[in-house]
Amino acid sequence: MRILSMNGSGRGAAELWKTVLLFVILVLAWPLVQSAVRSWDSTAGYVDPSILVLVVLALICFLGMVFLSWWLLSRFWAMFGLPRFGGMVL
Repeated sequence: MRILSMNGSGRGAAELWKTVLLFVILVLAWPLVQSAVRSWDSTAGYVDPSILVLVVLALICFLGMVFLSWWLLSRFWAMFGLPRFGGMVL
């Protein structure tokens, strides 16, 4: 029995960099979009800046739950004696 590795060659870091860059752009664009919408529509209300903090908190909680689920899955996977993720048994 051979275990073949199917892991990518460093693509995870590039994808993480793109995600962080997108998040930074969205955070910086938040005030500009808000003022543009208020100038176009006089009936639009003011969005409280603390909403952005709630969005970040929700994102942190979501990523924490994904990490915890992935960690539990890998622990159960190892407990059953299966090969690591990204590996294939030949």
